[in-house]
Amino acid sequence: MRLFAQRGLHGVTSHEIARGAGVASGTFYLHFADKATLYQDIVEDGASRLAATIAKSCEKPTEVAALVRAEAVAVVSFAEKNQHLVRILFGSNARITGACAEVLDCIASTFEAALERARAQGTLADELAPAPTAQALAGMTARLIHWWSQDPKRASRDQIIRSLVRLQLCGLGEKR
Repeated sequence: MRLFAQRGLHGVTSHEIARGAGVASGTFYLHFADKATLYQDIVEDGASRLAATIAKSCEKPTEVAALVRAEAVAVVSFAEKNQHLVRILFGSNARITGACAEVLDCIASTFEAALERARAQGTLADELAPAPTAQALAGMTARLIHWWSQDPKRASRDQIIRSLVRLQLCGLGEKR
């Protein structure tokens, strides 16, 4: 992951990957057809793990403010623990390979399910439709955590969480 995060799919050879993993090049090919297959496996697993993290954070809260805060904390925590993966999932190479769109779809569907629950409970503002709102939130969240993962000194963890929460609540304000 470190090599892909630093140099992208096309900037790394399968031999470098094998050497980095401490195995012979032939061993690499016992597990993967090529580096693109490994890359795709990393993207699919990463998208699944991120979506599961978001979904788990959205299980209990019923009020929109609590839901948004739980999601922001979960995403930021995921980014802290998985900096290389976040760079792979949302970096410029991900856009080239189509991985970013795949991951955004996964995140958006998780957000949409949470927003549908909020709508059913009467806590989502009437003028917001869950599907387009989820797409907007996924894009904003992905961009912010990618930017932050490149250099976490740019902003504190709390600043990132507060920014995500405040931006989402300004547009998602609880139904009054």
